[in-house]
Amino acid sequence: MKRSLLLFYTALCLSLISGCSTAPSTSSQLSAQTYLQMAAQQSGTERQQLELMAATRYLDANNIAKAQPILTALANSALPPELFVSHQLLQAKIYINLHQPQSALRLLSRLNTSQNTTSLEQQEEQLQLLAKAYQQNHNLVASIQTRTQLLNQESSDDRKNTLTAIWLSLQTVPASTIETLNDPSLPRNIQGWFELSQIINNHAPQTSINAALVNWQQRFPNHPATDLLPKSLNRSQASTPQHIALLLPLTGEYAGNAQAIRNGFFTAYYYAKQHTTNTPSIRLIDTTSTPISTAYREAVKSGADFIVGPLTKTNLANLTESQRISVPTLALNTLANSRRIDNLYQFGLSPLDETNQLAKKAQQTQHHRALIIAPNDSWGQNIATQLSKQWRQQQGVVVDRLNYTTRNKLSQELKQLLRIQDSYSRGYAIRSILGTKDVRIISRRRQDFDSIFLIAQPNMARQIQPLLQFYFAGDIPIYALSQLYDGSPNPTKDRDLNSIVFCDMPWVLEPQKMHPTYLNTLQKQSQNVWPKSYQKYSKLYALGTDAYRLSQSLNTMQLLPEFGIRAATGTLYLDDNHIYRQLMWAQFNQGKPRLTH
Repeated sequence: MKRSLLLFYTALCLSLISGCSTAPSTSSQLSAQTYLQMAAQQSGTERQQLELMAATRYLDANNIAKAQPILTALANSALPPELFVSHQLLQAKIYINLHQPQSALRLLSRLNTSQNTTSLEQQEEQLQLLAKAYQQNHNLVASIQTRTQLLNQESSDDRKNTLTAIWLSLQTVPASTIETLNDPSLPRNIQGWFELSQIINNHAPQTSINAALVNWQQRFPNHPATDLLPKSLNRSQASTPQHIALLLPLTGEYAGNAQAIRNGFFTAYYYAKQHTTNTPSIRLIDTTSTPISTAYREAVKSGADFIVGPLTKTNLANLTESQRISVPTLALNTLANSRRIDNLYQFGLSPLDETNQLAKKAQQTQHHRALIIAPNDSWGQNIATQLSKQWRQQQGVVVDRLNYTTRNKLSQELKQLLRIQDSYSRGYAIRSILGTKDVRIISRRRQDFDSIFLIAQPNMARQIQPLLQFYFAGDIPIYALSQLYDGSPNPTKDRDLNSIVFCDMPWVLEPQKMHPTYLNTLQKQSQNVWPKSYQKYSKLYALGTDAYRLSQSLNTMQLLPEFGIRAATGTLYLDDNHIYRQLMWAQFNQGKPRLTH
């Protein structure tokens, strides 16, 4: 009997652990129902085992509504010690998924997993959940300490996951918070993590990060984070470009965009020139009337060893089809489903890079059934299609989709989407059946969704949100992409955006509080020198700023792919020659975006 219990809760914990890292599937739901059917035919401990497995499967599928009643019923029955621990771990996981870290911490702190009847997997699961709860509760030090304790019990594969989790926890808080927390009285291990974070995030492109990392290793020998660093580091810095060509359409349709990127790029360049003696030469080439392949060959022929551009998707597609990419090239746009091309790095502000983060955000906050509201044009439809795909990959359901047209039709379109007319139709039908007009008709919206994805520019979003409130959807969370906010604070107009959650870049959400700190200087200079252009194209100034930094930092990103670098447009990661941006999250409150952590 005892052996079967041990085998059971070992399987249960493995299921719990795997459920934290893999996307659930519909089969998890079917398995839960099967376990419940089996449990109905058993009694005693065997029944409790099967019910716990059912609850686990529901949690694997992120279905707390089905898992919680099972755990509540089991809490009122006498569980053997082994099953009691499994029950409590499942309950703690629910608290964490519901973002109730204090409840999880109270439960986990009372739980004794040191008994002989508990497995190593259960002990590891408790530490994992504790670390997540501490992190949600904004106790970064305790979270790292708990994960460090976990490192001592794990295999090499699991160690890598835990080390990565520690690093990501450092990347999700403002760098200023880490500076505040970094205290000499902290355990040496914690100091090592904080100092490594400062080295990576405050690294200036013109200085040798290799030397800084070697010094860190000497100061913190045997630190666990060493496993995330390359096996061999030397103090020499990999070569950086000496001659950069910047390819932009400086006249014509895209002139304003290109000039903003140029301004941001050169602001960063001249700042570097003032603070180092080793800056590259820059050649600016206008691609408006010159075929992109011709401009590219001209740049290479003139000695460019790094190229920034092209800007438009059309030019990028033409370049990849007609020209061998012979030197490292940082494109300022991205192509969907493009193959990997040597020497070509794609970096841009495409909303398609944001949709996956949006879907994950809604899923993490326990929403499963969404309406999508998007403009009926190619821009909006491409985003909505990509978002639908990624939402379904998170096991979400797209309940309905509105492709809105004009402002004049917006009210009627939203009314139809929310099925307000259905409540009137039901009321009139009841009046007809009863033969009286004394039946009061109460307007209500449809009840089959729990979230809304909004794809809209600021002016349309300011129209849509008040209408959603008017049509009884004011209690539904709304998630939006960065296009919702133009980057210029306007509390009077943006009160109509209150409560909307959206993602955006640090340049917009943390003005004058960014890291590395020199970004704040670049931002202020750009605002002062080009005030009108900056107000209209502030995010493209950030793109230009980061483009120069990437021209100097790609070697570092290739050296440290796990780490990412904090930048103006987000925390940047290099994967398969694509620069991905991890954005920040904010919510409108009193017309102003407020950071959420």
